[in-house]
Amino acid sequence: MNASEWTNSPVTLELRADDNGNSTSELRYWIDDGPVSVAQNGSVSLPIEAEGTYAIGMRAIDNAGYVSREVTQVVNKCGAPHLLTSWDI
Repeated sequence: MNASEWTNSPVTLELRADDNGNSTSELRYWIDDGPVSVAQNGSVSLPIEAEGTYAIGMRAIDNAGYVSREVTQVVNKCGAPHLLTSWDI
């Protein structure tokens, strides 16, 4: 990502949960306000291909049934390099 936290490179998010040695049963994740997806065993690769700003949310559930707190990360993906131009007026 660049200084403005946008990227025009391919983006693949690696979502993982670690329960300090205990087994993670599943990872629940979603993009924006979309449907919740479930990955078994606490990890998933999530490619972001289309241009836009995305809020990726996730939480984990361990084998004992404990649910983690929800976490969110914002990803900014643009389709082409930015062309920045400045003018002195």
